Amino acid sequence: MQTNLQTASDAYEICSRSVILEVPANEVFAFCTTRAGFLAHYPNPIRSYRGAEQWVLGSEFWLDYRYFGLPMTWHGKVTAFEPNRYFTDEMLTGMFRFWEHTHSVETVASGTMYTDSVRFSMGLGRLIDRYFVKPSLDTFFRRRHELLRAALQQRDASQPQLAGTQA
Repeated sequence: MQTNLQTASDAYEICSRSVILEVPANEVFAFCTTRAGFLAHYPNPIRSYRGAEQWVLGSEFWLDYRYFGLPMTWHGKVTAFEPNRYFTDEMLTGMFRFWEHTHSVETVASGTMYTDSVRFSMGLGRLIDRYFVKPSLDTFFRRRHELLRAALQQRDASQPQLAGTQA
């Protein structure tokens, strides 16, 4: 006998994207859990940010921005946090009905694999999520990873070199 029961996780679409960064995982993690690091690699204009300077378990933040000209506020909270491995933020209020975003770092031979993985639902149906929202998120994360790489390279270039080391 088949049933049409759907679990909560079945109701959400998932978008994941990874990038390899030539920076140690602990440095990528530290950068991404700060206000300055977050803003440096966020691809869309933010009118204001309110919240902690350093994110830890339980940190909350508010982003004010415009979406198609309409003023919006995103209220998020860090709901899982394992230093130098991953953290998860969930949207408490904002444009999505459900948003759970995990940022993870993993040491690999060439540096760090940084992954954004989000479970989401706009609340307008799976077809909208899958064929309209997910491609938009994939583009968003691709741009975010480009900005993250550039921000980390710029940060490295601005750090003074120790005597006897090469740039």
